[in-house]
Amino acid sequence: MLPAMTVLFDLPNCIVVSTYVLLTLVWAECFLEARFHTENAVYWKRRLLIGFMIFNTLLYATQLVLYACIFFSGSNGVVRIILYAAITGINFTAVMLVLVFYVYLNMRFSGYPYRSAELKASLTRVSTVMTV
Repeated sequence: MLPAMTVLFDLPNCIVVSTYVLLTLVWAECFLEARFHTENAVYWKRRLLIGFMIFNTLLYATQLVLYACIFFSGSNGVVRIILYAAITGINFTAVMLVLVFYVYLNMRFSGYPYRSAELKASLTRVSTVMTV
């Protein structure tokens, strides 16, 4: 298989992972808005955005390095196996980070009441989407 075809088949995977992490960011903001709490919401949102930017930077930097290895190395078979293993690891890591983040937010804000029944229902719907 040509190196360009490997890149074309793999690039959508990074876009999906990045979108999944962005959906997690939206879910976390919904979580923060759904409860009465004493935390600084601006601070939390800034931390979430910085975390998203760092994750995306690392994701696409990793992709660029792996693609450079595909195009500039002599043995495409070994590099392709490394690429697939790295992408699989990134996929599992993203899902596990979301799971850990979900548990952390639920434990951190467990004692705070919901702002309204509508916000609780909205958060439940978004949480269901995240679970799926």
